[in-house]
Amino acid sequence: MGLFCPIGAYAKVEKGMLKLRAIVMDPNAEIKIEVKLEKDAMLAHNLGIEAAQQALNSGAKDIIDKLPKEKRLH
Repeated sequence: MGLFCPIGAYAKVEKGMLKLRAIVMDPNAEIKIEVKLEKDAMLAHNLGIEAAQQALNSGAKDIIDKLPKEKRLH
């Protein structure tokens, strides 16, 4: 079993701000969708959802839809 769709996220709090970086790549690493968001850490409870929505709207949905159905999590 190999890597089918590289998906990753990294977050850190810096000076009271939550900084989130998320990435989705196609299996061949030819297409890269990257999202960078930051928000006051006390107000950032939906930041991951916002990042996911931006990634999907920027093309991540197309990458995921091209994966074999048995390899998808949804």
